[in-house]
Amino acid sequence: MELHARYGGVVPELASRQHVEAIVPVLEEALERAGCTLESIDAVAVTTGPGLAGALLVGANAAKAIAFARGLPLVGVHHLEGHTYAAWIDADPAVDPGFPLIVLIASGAHTDLILMRPGRKFGRKQPRHYLLSTLFPFKVFWRQLQP
Repeated sequence: MELHARYGGVVPELASRQHVEAIVPVLEEALERAGCTLESIDAVAVTTGPGLAGALLVGANAAKAIAFARGLPLVGVHHLEGHTYAAWIDADPAVDPGFPLIVLIASGAHTDLILMRPGRKFGRKQPRHYLLSTLFPFKVFWRQLQP
């Protein structure tokens, strides 16, 4: 993004301010693309982290306000779990994706290599999915595999 490029990377305070400016237009576009309205949704999901605290707060407060105003359940979603499971968003739930499998997550400062076993438990401390490597160690591990 141009705004952050001149500083050589993401500036958390500027990112938070951009989130404040963008949250309503993004919500409106998401609802339009999904072909629904706030009145037709059954629950509200929100990223709980990891991520930039200020940006997460903008999303969490918007989500909490919508859930409270509409009397809907609020569901917290782990940021990296969301990226991972998004790969199956259009998949047939009856089809096994072929566990165990290895997932590479490359999202901003989060670069992880994760071994996923059957079951929906995710994260670094969960028993079914194991963090094999993270940003710097992954680069070292990858170099070791090169001929």
